[in-house]
Amino acid sequence: MDRKPNQTALREARRIQRLDGCDGVCVICGEPSLITVTAEFAEEHGIPRTLIEIHHAVCRRRDPDLHVPLCLTHHWKATVGLLRENVGTQRERDKVERVAHCLIALANFLEMLAGAIRRWAAWLKETL
Repeated sequence: MDRKPNQTALREARRIQRLDGCDGVCVICGEPSLITVTAEFAEEHGIPRTLIEIHHAVCRRRDPDLHVPLCLTHHWKATVGLLRENVGTQRERDKVERVAHCLIALANFLEMLAGAIRRWAAWLKETL
């Protein structure tokens, strides 16, 4: 039983607000935004309560409105992909460099999405 239902409701409302109206499903694998543990357990152990995080495709400081829901695994993979491409999270002062980093970051994300689309197509062919 939830000992603090008002706080839980507010926390869930903030989580939904953070997802910005999306249905809470990873766009790469389709993992839903399941609640993993109770709020108390998550707070005590410092672990995320939802399996979905918001990924800012070109980094929040470059374009805060361009974001997608990703599961924890794919959010980590997307972030590592940006690090491998030497795309940091700082907004560049030089506009040309900023756009170049946006394009590299977006290409990294679209490559992940293209792989997912190919898997979905293969799965669909197998079911026919």
